[in-house]
Amino acid sequence: MAKNAIVLKRATEIVSLDSYGPELIYARGEPYFAEPDLERPHSVWSAIHALQANEPERWAAMARELYGLRRRSDAAKVMAEGVLWKIKAVNTCEGTNPVRIWIDPEGKHWVEVYARRRKRNSARVSG
Repeated sequence: MAKNAIVLKRATEIVSLDSYGPELIYARGEPYFAEPDLERPHSVWSAIHALQANEPERWAAMARELYGLRRRSDAAKVMAEGVLWKIKAVNTCEGTNPVRIWIDPEGKHWVEVYARRRKRNSARVSG
């Protein structure tokens, strides 16, 4: 490849949230019987909680813009259910792994959901 070559990224397709099915919103046991996965969210519900816990600056910026909050401390008043409601209303996502779920219509605020890793069979067959 030449030194000054430009590498173009393939544009990601923007699709509706509905195209992934209900499993994208809640993982098994969520929201009542399972704790959200904050490290590698496998559902929108876990991704909202991960944003709130792991990225408080981004959470506060999202809360200020989408809910019109003035003080930084007011971001704690925004509940995950309200953000999920906004996500369902926007109904837009892009990518495959991770899937970027838009919180606002412009896509400025978002969460990412990762595919579950398949467990490998660790038993070896000896012959």
